[in-house]
Amino acid sequence: MRVLSGRVLIKKLTGTSQTQNGLTIPDDADSAPKALVVLMAEDVESMVGKDGAPVLLIGDEVYYMEPREKGKCMYNEEEHFIVPIANIIAVI
Repeated sequence: MRVLSGRVLIKKLTGTSQTQNGLTIPDDADSAPKALVVLMAEDVESMVGKDGAPVLLIGDEVYYMEPREKGKCMYNEEEHFIVPIANIIAVI
């Protein structure tokens, strides 16, 4: 798969935490969702910050905003999403 023009292929990370007693609690709906960067377009790969370091790397965990249009797709037989780079709001 090749991601085109300003987009990033991400895999959503489940947002849960576990209490000491083993109770699993999902993240609240107000939290920004987390994802793992899997692939990115060439123009995104070449983006650098003021310090000259890449803005985003494959394998980075990020917070992102859900796009209006769902870019849902299958990659390596798993569900992934293609989102515009503008929807990546923070690298964790």
